[in-house]
Amino acid sequence: MVISSNFLSTSSSTQGPSEVDIEINSSKIPHSNKERRAHVYLKKWKGKEYLNTVNIDPSNHLKITHPPTSNSKSHYLSLEIFENHRPFTSLGLPGYCLTKPLGKASIELNSDSQKNLLITDDQIETLTHVDKPTAINRPSITYFGRLLLAGGPEIIKSLLSRIFSYLMTVDKVQSLFNLFGPHYARSEPTLPNLLDDLLNSICAIDYKREGNQISWIANWDNYQFDRETSLPNVTVIARKEQETLTIESIKVQFRGEKEQIILPDQTTPDELKLAIYMARSSFAIKGEAEIHLAEGHLLPGIFAHTFLTAISKENPLYAVTARYLENLEFINWLGGNGIIFGKGSVIELSALSDRSVAELIIRYMIEKSDFLNYKPIEPISKTHHRAIVGKVHYETLLNYFSSFICDNWDKIVPFKNEIFEWSESLNRKLSSIPKIMPDPNSFSKEIEGKRLALCLASIVNQTTFLHWSSHARQELLTHVDLASLSLSNKGRGPNGMPVKFGNTPKEAANLQLKISRTLLNFKAHRFVNYAHPDLLKRINRIRDLYIPYPLKEMFVTTEI
Repeated sequence: MVISSNFLSTSSSTQGPSEVDIEINSSKIPHSNKERRAHVYLKKWKGKEYLNTVNIDPSNHLKITHPPTSNSKSHYLSLEIFENHRPFTSLGLPGYCLTKPLGKASIELNSDSQKNLLITDDQIETLTHVDKPTAINRPSITYFGRLLLAGGPEIIKSLLSRIFSYLMTVDKVQSLFNLFGPHYARSEPTLPNLLDDLLNSICAIDYKREGNQISWIANWDNYQFDRETSLPNVTVIARKEQETLTIESIKVQFRGEKEQIILPDQTTPDELKLAIYMARSSFAIKGEAEIHLAEGHLLPGIFAHTFLTAISKENPLYAVTARYLENLEFINWLGGNGIIFGKGSVIELSALSDRSVAELIIRYMIEKSDFLNYKPIEPISKTHHRAIVGKVHYETLLNYFSSFICDNWDKIVPFKNEIFEWSESLNRKLSSIPKIMPDPNSFSKEIEGKRLALCLASIVNQTTFLHWSSHARQELLTHVDLASLSLSNKGRGPNGMPVKFGNTPKEAANLQLKISRTLLNFKAHRFVNYAHPDLLKRINRIRDLYIPYPLKEMFVTTEI
């Protein structure tokens, strides 16, 4: 089941309560004249506060009054949706009521109504669960060979670490993993390196800009935690003067405590290193969930599954698109069965609960799903390489698919029914994905052809450069003393002083190193060897614009 929300009107007042109109689209909650209501709660880090109970009208709309929002803070609400049955009304007993639960949902409310998102329990299950690929969509034997070569040595190290656990410390676990296999570059905890992380690595989450002030924010206030002293809210603020970015402050706040503001020129070297460590750790978790898993795996996974199901090999679009979607379903299925989610998974390392991680991922999937209005990240400096190259890559893909569709329109038209079914299945899976063909009887080059090009460019951008540029820059996580997915006790020892490895448990260090190194070790198929020849020619003509990224190493699809 997919449930989405359309926020039709939101008061922007920050002085008093605001009202928002939500529409629930769900096969399990169809339009009905029955009496349906929802209990509304405001989610807080210590629990939830009851706000009110509202009616759901026959067209599945409900209006919620909530506390005012601001540009810097969102509210998270939870809904418990139920249906009332009054079986004895005809006997003069209308007060006797039976309640039937229909479902639960969570909503993020922002002062910008376009950013309001509704997520249900069923949506979490639908969008984070990947069915086992059919035989035709499973990888070849050589794929499993590459996977074994990447992960085999790391599994052996992990087993040795566990067998001799009584002898191990985090320092020894790190040394064991460094003993053989590739050695990944270190990026020492300095402000310039932190800035590079925020611009170009796995930590490169979306930034906010107000004039010359740039900020990166990891706020966990409305997410469920397993541990209270592990995952702080972190805000890094930088100032831009001409083409130069300089970090001015790092704000750190553990749950229920006062915010600390670390000013680089007014703190000790050890405290500054700890602030950088906590920033890297928080942004690495957010980056893994959003730019790697949501935008690089699960969102394009929806496009891949529906495309390979609906589009036949005879369709001209298949030859120029399918190769960028291969193996994606399998790696997403593998990730959903113990690597990313569930017991023994990398998600268990963070303080976030499984549900919180799922909510974080789905919010980002919804935010990035509108291919009609997609805009690449705007570069904010000459060293913002991921944004600079990302913009070039997306524009190249859009020009390529636009030209292909225009030149082959007459060959594509006979397959419009397939394209309509693909469009419908995408929207059924995630209703925030626009329809390529809103009307099955309308299929013009000027309108539907343009929408098709935007869709294909967006998908291939996600499975090639966007995924590769985040995946390949996870080196931080191969050094537990540089970033930890499981920082504990605020990264301090009994005397309150910063400690190496941030109090990361040795079991967590073991799992972090095993998975991060396996992912980086994997030899994925390269774009330069498997991309469509016409697209490769276009990119080779501008290959210098991809510097400093080694174009010869870019993946052709999300297969790891």
